[in-house]
Amino acid sequence: MLNNHAYVSLHDCVSDLLAHGLVLDHIYFGSSLEEVTRVQHVRESARARAIFARSSLVYPSHPVLTLYVNEWSDDYEPNKGSKANCGSVWIKTVTISPPIGELHSLCYTYPIAVGRKGISHEEVELYFSEELLSFRSGQASNLFYSHHLKSSIPAYLELFTTLQDQPERRSCHYIMLGNSTYTARWGYAIDIAAVCSGVPCCCDCFSFYKYHCMDNTPIPRCEKCTQWKTDCQNGRLDFSPPRDFPMDELPVGHDKLRPLQLSYKILLEAVEKSHNRIVSGVWSLKNARSFLQVHGLNSECIDGMLQCAKNSRLLDLVQSGHI
Repeated sequence: MLNNHAYVSLHDCVSDLLAHGLVLDHIYFGSSLEEVTRVQHVRESARARAIFARSSLVYPSHPVLTLYVNEWSDDYEPNKGSKANCGSVWIKTVTISPPIGELHSLCYTYPIAVGRKGISHEEVELYFSEELLSFRSGQASNLFYSHHLKSSIPAYLELFTTLQDQPERRSCHYIMLGNSTYTARWGYAIDIAAVCSGVPCCCDCFSFYKYHCMDNTPIPRCEKCTQWKTDCQNGRLDFSPPRDFPMDELPVGHDKLRPLQLSYKILLEAVEKSHNRIVSGVWSLKNARSFLQVHGLNSECIDGMLQCAKNSRLLDLVQSGHI
């Protein structure tokens, strides 16, 4: 058990897969392992080449089985007649290096975590990430028995894809749902409802696209619309800041906010800035909440950060003798 979840180790999944002697779609660019495995649908991708290069750095002097894993997670309802209080469940599965003809075979897919819907899955995701990193360490625990080779061989495993629907993906990244004010479009922070009239192509741009959609004619800049872009900086998508938004965070010389393309770096910087400004007494809790909401972060993330910042500020006041 792991924080109210049933959990199966990723190492146990790899051990079981190799012990059964299944044909694997391992990542290969020159190795004696070609006789016992087949490479098919991921070999030519740039990401596959990067994974193989990293595995060669971890195991430079002897053969290694370079595998990839696809993870999937979602909620589901038990098969009952009534949906009221039916006890919805969250599940996480991994699929390890299936050959192209076995993409949907259950032989390569393992359910590794099961828990109740609505509880935090953060500890499961953290432990899963740590297990993935351990496969890149060259540790002795990554030595597995192979039925094909009739001997043990080190395995190198990396995450290839993560499959989630919109609600699951947003929850996993602590982003508001698509019906919220600032995150109607995934990956962007913008008040679409306030500026939606300027997003579609105007008549002039529509005519241009109609006659030049198949050639390489440069797209002219338009001051009347954004040509369906939601990261345009021509002012058409500028929106008013919400109540309690810290005015020192507005763009210089402007009284409105501009659309923001989100990234892990930007979100991390926003959380750190909010925490530091609260601890230093520059911002109130309302200022920080408004600032983080504009960045698309959900209530669970914001509440956790605010609680941490309040505790840190209180500790600073106590240590400095002000309380």
